[in-house]
Order: sequence, then C-alpha cells, then structure tokens
Amino acid sequence: MNNGNQNEYFQTKDQYLATLLFCLDIPLEKTEQKNGVVFFVFKNKEKSEQIIKEYYQNKLQVNPKKFVDSFGTIKHFIFN
Repeated sequence: MNNGNQNEYFQTKDQYLATLLFCLDIPLEKTEQKNGVVFFVFKNKEKSEQIIKEYYQNKLQVNPKKFVDSFGTIKHFIFN
C-alpha cells in the first residue's frame, strides 16, 4: 500500500486466515491482485496479528456458521 500507513494494515494471501479475520469482524479494506494471486488487506494490523497468534495457539473459538459464511465471501473475492 502506498499511502504511508502500511503499519495499520495486515495483508495475507491465505484464504483461511482471511476467512478467520473476516469472521471475527476485522474490517476488510480491499483486495489486491498481484501476478494472479489475491491478497486480502485488513485494517488493524495489531489486532489481526493477535488473532492469528491465538489461532496458532489453539485459543480461539468462532461461530461455525459465521466462519462458513465468511469463507464463501472470501472465495467470492478469489474467483470473481
């Protein structure tokens, strides 16, 4: 991102991490496509990184229906 605020954003190409962040109401700022790969850019880098840390530590619980619904939304960004 070229606006000088890169530290405010978290970027990932991992659709499952993107789904997790989206499911937990981290605002999706935009998507970017680079060499055919979709990157998801979320606001609040610090909170995003904390959620991912808790995910890898197996400390998160999410609503399964909301996760599946969020996965559908993320897939839409990849394939459309």
